[in-house]
Amino acid sequence: VLQYQEKKQNTAHSALLLIDASHIANLTDSFAESLGYITRAINLLEDLDLPELLASAHYRKGTLLYTWSQNGNPQFLRPAMEAYQRALKVFTKEQAPDTFAEIQHHLGVIYSEIPDEVRKKSIWAAVSISSFNEALCYFTRESNPYEYARVCNNFANALTKYPDAKLSDNYTKALSFYREALEVRTAALYPAERALTILNFLEA
Repeated sequence: VLQYQEKKQNTAHSALLLIDASHIANLTDSFAESLGYITRAINLLEDLDLPELLASAHYRKGTLLYTWSQNGNPQFLRPAMEAYQRALKVFTKEQAPDTFAEIQHHLGVIYSEIPDEVRKKSIWAAVSISSFNEALCYFTRESNPYEYARVCNNFANALTKYPDAKLSDNYTKALSFYREALEVRTAALYPAERALTILNFLEA
């Protein structure tokens, strides 16, 4: 199908197919292949006046690099951050609150793990907290319980990685967020997620 669209010089359709191909490759953990597809899609879209589609491609690229980084490749944290930040120029809180919240959730994780000098870690911690709070403004326990628990679990994980705070205890806060996640992640509804959160709780 891609060859057909390229032959017809249907650039936008070709870009859409490449975005889909990238997503499928990402699902099968073929990260390098996925990156090749999404990079081609972005290169095509940069010559077109389709800002939402270009932002969607950057969002896909951010998700790919974020997933890759979480599989033992921290060198992809910064490129993931940059791709997400480009996507946020279009996917604002007002225009796309669900996508905005999901990006903020991932940025919260990225900011907590990004390699940098020790003296800058407190700055990264501050922006990480801000991103998690943005995500929790949309993913509430009442409206999106599954996502709420996921953000709480990852926020707690991040808190254990921040530099020590002068006026509060990061581990106390982390345990509180783990408890919030466990109230949603019951053994009946989410046994695998619950087991993961319990393990994190015990380690903290």
